[in-house]
Amino acid sequence: MDYDRAVILKAAENGLTEIVSVLLDKDIDLINHVDKEGNTPLHLSAENGHKEVVSILLDKAADINAKHVHGNTTLHMSAENGHKEIVSILLDKAADINAKNVQGLLSLHLAAQNGHVEIVSELLRGGSNSNAVALDGNTPLHMSAANGHKEVVSILIDNAANLNATNVDVSN
Repeated sequence: MDYDRAVILKAAENGLTEIVSVLLDKDIDLINHVDKEGNTPLHLSAENGHKEVVSILLDKAADINAKHVHGNTTLHMSAENGHKEIVSILLDKAADINAKNVQGLLSLHLAAQNGHVEIVSELLRGGSNSNAVALDGNTPLHMSAANGHKEVVSILIDNAANLNATNVDVSN
C-alpha cells in the first residue's frame, strides 16, 4: 500500500466515521499513523472539518499535539481552516494553545491571518498571546491587518496587542 494513502488516513480525511471506528477496533496502533508529510488521522480530520472523526480519535487517545513536517498541530490546522467547533473540542481536551510551527506561528496567527473572528476570540480567551512573535517578526495583528480583517484587528487591540510591534521588514 502506498505509504501516504493508508486507509485510516483516507477515511479520516473524508470524514468516514464508521470506517475509522472499524479500523481502530481492529488495530488501535493506526491511530497515530502518519503520511509522508507527517499528517495523522487527527490532522486530516481536523483540517477537513470532520468533527465526529476528531471526537472518535481523541476518545481513543490520538496524539492531540502531534506535529506534521511543517510543525502544525491539529489546533493549527483547524484554526487556519475556520473549524470553530473542532477548535473548541481541542481546547477542551487541552491541546497546546502555545504550540509553534516551524515558522514560529501559533494557531492564533493562522486564525487571525484568515479572519476567523470567533476562533481568534476563543483562542484569546484560552490564553493565547496576542503579541506572539513569529520568526519573521509578525504578530497576529500584523497578519490580520495585512489581510484586511478589521474585526480581528479590533479584537486583538482589545486584547492588548502591541500597536507598535515591528516585523523583520521593520514595517508596522
